[in-house]
Amino acid sequence: MSAASCLKCHDFAFIDYHASLFPRNDVVSLEALARDLTSPFGTETEKARAIFAWMHHNVVYDTAAFFAGNLRAMSPEDTLRSGLTMCDGYAGLFAYLAEYAGLQAHKVNGHGKGLGFKATQPGAPPPAFAMNHAWNCVLMDGEWRLIDCCWGAGAVDGTNYVPRLTTMWFGSDAAEFGRRHFPEEEGYQLLAEPMKWEDYILEPPGPTIFGVFYEQNFDPYLLQPAASEVQGGQWASVQLFKICEHMSTAEEDNYVYLMATPDGNRTPLRVNEYGGWSAEVWIPAGSGELSLYYVTKLGEQDGKGQAPDVDRVGYRVW
Repeated sequence: MSAASCLKCHDFAFIDYHASLFPRNDVVSLEALARDLTSPFGTETEKARAIFAWMHHNVVYDTAAFFAGNLRAMSPEDTLRSGLTMCDGYAGLFAYLAEYAGLQAHKVNGHGKGLGFKATQPGAPPPAFAMNHAWNCVLMDGEWRLIDCCWGAGAVDGTNYVPRLTTMWFGSDAAEFGRRHFPEEEGYQLLAEPMKWEDYILEPPGPTIFGVFYEQNFDPYLLQPAASEVQGGQWASVQLFKICEHMSTAEEDNYVYLMATPDGNRTPLRVNEYGGWSAEVWIPAGSGELSLYYVTKLGEQDGKGQAPDVDRVGYRVW
């Protein structure tokens, strides 16, 4: 796939900005909103992106209702009026706006490995299928794609909602999307060989991923080590890749990335021959946390564009 046609690295900055120009409180009707958001754009992908970005700017996940167990259904008009909803409301409003914009879009119900998800213990039988999430399937310029406006709009941190445009939930391919989404109807997997529920739900848990990781456009599915636990007393290969092969690994476009081990050592990752970053890291015996960091500041200098062998001054954990 060429960089020009790749949704993962396509520059949607102008469309995302355009979507910010229509605050929810000024919207006269859903039909008018759909027209205002999408009429400047010529492709179905651009129109869908405008609606996706508008959700981020204007709709907040209703954490109070979620933690209170008040999981009532909301109409698109309810969501527009209150600006508060949960996954079903995001998906329903997107489908509604997409239809007004002339797009073919469906709301998909199923299971999502999101807020509150706990991996099945090794050796335990798979739990029965249960629906807890909703997303969309959209026809964009001749290709059906899966998008998640709820997860794309922000994330829950503790009991608070943090708005954050997470673009991987607009550009993921079907196999990547299916690692954390399992639809009630098999056809919405969009896979030539659909995944079974047991394989989906029993997949071993990976490392804990924080929002900064997505902000730096890294791919959680290519991260190594891929397991949530690593055996100590041995060397481990750490590998890190961008979500798209077209994204730059040049020093001037990136920060210094470090792997911190429980013994206090921090090993810099270096660009490898496969288009990512890697390092061989000694994992000490015993318990403790392994953390990926990136350098944000070196004295008064920005950490971006620095060589990977500089002394660490400031860093952020993923």
